[in-house]
Amino acid sequence: MSSETLLNSANNKTLINTGSGSEVDNLTGSVVLEKYTLLNKINDPSGEAALYMAVGNTSQNSSVQNTPVVVKIYRRKEAVKQEVLNKLAKLKSPGIVEIIDHGFYNGFACIVMPYYMNGSLAGKTLSYGVIKDIVIPEVTAGLKYLHENGIIHKDIKPANLMISNDGKHVHIIDFGISSAKDDGVSVLITKTGMSPEYCAPETFNNVWVEESDFYSFGITLFELFKGHTPFNYSSDRDALAASASIQKIRFSLDFPEELVNLIKGLTYKDLSNRNDPNNPNRRWNWNEIEKWLKGENIPVPGELNSNNKTSDSTGNTSESSGYIFSNPYDFRNNQGKVVKLNNLAEFTDAFGLNWNDGKKHVGRGFASKFFIQQNMQNSASIIMDCEDAGITDMAYAKMLIELSASAGNYRLYWNSVRVDDNMKILSDLLTNALYSQSNNLNEEFDTIRQLLCCWYEKTGKDKELGVINNLQKIAEVYSDDLSTKIIALCSFIDPNLVIKIGNDIFQTAEELKTKTQKQKLSNEEQYFEWLLNNQNDITRYQACIIPAVKQIIDSLLQDLHSELNRRREELARKEREEKARKEREIRIFGKPLSSVRKGDIIRYGKYYQDTDRQKSPIEWLVLHVKEKEVLLISRYALDCKQYYHGYTSITWENCDLRKWLNGDFIKSAFSEEEAERILVSDIRNDDNPEYHTHGGNNTKDRVFCLSISEAEQYFGNDESRKCKPTAYARQQGASVYNDCCYWWLRSPGANQYSAANVNADVALDLYGYRVRIYGYSVRSGGFAVRPALRIICNQ
Repeated sequence: MSSETLLNSANNKTLINTGSGSEVDNLTGSVVLEKYTLLNKINDPSGEAALYMAVGNTSQNSSVQNTPVVVKIYRRKEAVKQEVLNKLAKLKSPGIVEIIDHGFYNGFACIVMPYYMNGSLAGKTLSYGVIKDIVIPEVTAGLKYLHENGIIHKDIKPANLMISNDGKHVHIIDFGISSAKDDGVSVLITKTGMSPEYCAPETFNNVWVEESDFYSFGITLFELFKGHTPFNYSSDRDALAASASIQKIRFSLDFPEELVNLIKGLTYKDLSNRNDPNNPNRRWNWNEIEKWLKGENIPVPGELNSNNKTSDSTGNTSESSGYIFSNPYDFRNNQGKVVKLNNLAEFTDAFGLNWNDGKKHVGRGFASKFFIQQNMQNSASIIMDCEDAGITDMAYAKMLIELSASAGNYRLYWNSVRVDDNMKILSDLLTNALYSQSNNLNEEFDTIRQLLCCWYEKTGKDKELGVINNLQKIAEVYSDDLSTKIIALCSFIDPNLVIKIGNDIFQTAEELKTKTQKQKLSNEEQYFEWLLNNQNDITRYQACIIPAVKQIIDSLLQDLHSELNRRREELARKEREEKARKEREIRIFGKPLSSVRKGDIIRYGKYYQDTDRQKSPIEWLVLHVKEKEVLLISRYALDCKQYYHGYTSITWENCDLRKWLNGDFIKSAFSEEEAERILVSDIRNDDNPEYHTHGGNNTKDRVFCLSISEAEQYFGNDESRKCKPTAYARQQGASVYNDCCYWWLRSPGANQYSAANVNADVALDLYGYRVRIYGYSVRSGGFAVRPALRIICNQ
């Protein structure tokens, strides 16, 4: 039998598309469509297609030469019909992926797409603002364009909505199970695979219409806001089909009403009126979404006789505070006493003041069943909404707000406490969480803010509701830090807000003012240190709207800024003085050559000297002056380094110490300008004069250690060779005896397994120290370093 049939009329054709699949082999390294080299596979082999990272070949006529792309090769032959490929190749719209190239590879359809480095929306939960401003308009535009070009996508879901590389747009991808309609086709029947949890009821009977894509979009919007699909309790296809066909989508109380209406319109199940644009009881498509985005009031299909959320509570007179239950509700409170609740006000109060016990009654269905028996449908519905939301604390609190409003007393409860007459309780909850640095601070803040907004909205206190919303905007002006928003909110609901700055707690603004002024007068330095140490805590109170608190906080901040400015000016003054001192030092060092003498001490460069890891000027001893050149050696031993890291025959030419001096040391100790003045010296590496150990090849070095002969030449006696290490060198392990250290010479010792040095008792040690003898050797960490160098001295 042919897989294609004609249904209804010639102008309302239906296509059936079936086919079995086969897997695509690993094609890494292959060239497809004669242009694209497949680099590596980037998806799981169980998918409908193999995805490869690829690159366009420069030798071929590719529009994406050397640019990463994704090549999708379908595992089932004819997974995408030629008619679909032809249409896809012509599609150009901001809302859909650009098809760079297409064709077939060994009979399997191929599509070349851009590489999206930000991935898809799968697994992401988005704010309502992002959903409304970016996702909805861009996906709607993409679907509208596809449908106008005869393409039904059939697999709209977060995983097929890609985030553009600039992070500002969403593109529809994955036309793997898409079908193309011929002109006049209004219904498409296909047995190709799909994602059941996103599918419209009609699609489980293999019937697809344009509205099927919008149904999937509605489910997608639900998931992007909540993090899961509305029917996420089953992976069974039949169960999902049943849910999609008959079950109403339940929305938790945190859903924005606008978004609820949109999703209801997109997921309306009845398609009877889909071709009647004047009938409001039909599933929404792009036309209604565009009106919704403009803020137009559109009747929600199936709810034309419904009013707003509060209409039931005000329209059912049997649920007022004065209505007596036909039978009392028996309730065991948290003291274990059974009380009889005779009306809605008593019920709400008991459930609010006995939080956990009340939640148990709701969770077990006792409460909703009771109100159904009382024929109080509105109250029953309110309680069932709480059941559907999982009976979280927020859902339970909102349930009590709704019931209290129905009872006419508009009370607010939280965690077994009535708080509408004492908002300080909520303020203390938030500030205690803030000061204790709770890990759930953000969640606790959102909970309290939502609770207040819900209560103000239900009680009709639009002014207070507006204040809360404005407070968050005001707080963001000062800081985007959550603590600032918490202070703003708490100062609104609690005029007697306790102030905590650092470890100090002030019960009132007057106490804060008195104590800080007293501290300023008695010890100004200590006062400013307190301000500086606690400036973050003080700053967060900028958003406080209590006038007395704000006034003193502004005064503290003014003092803080004045002190910061004073310290900045003081630092700038010291920097100017230091700069002038350096300039004087440079002039001293740059004086005429005739005034520079052997034995002078000059400063040049900076290196670590103390244990505080701060660099300070290096003092150098002038050893020799010749024409424009000055030979220097550090006055103190600057560091403690190994001569060489291994136990082997070694000379100065290849030792670690030489590499360090001419590498890391120069970079650390000198600026670029200072380093340029250091000459490259021709270093003679003489043999050991006593043991005749070969000194190795001569070298060219900018920084070096003295040789045995140089140590004898430039230091006339043992006393002059005495050298103290810096505190930093001691910290690095320099061995010290009588306040003097051992320091390296570059010459070999008795053999090339040791190096000569100057002992702490200032004697020249020509024998040196061999490896592993008393811990001292060319590998020893106990020997210090006195760098030597030649620089150009200005005439």
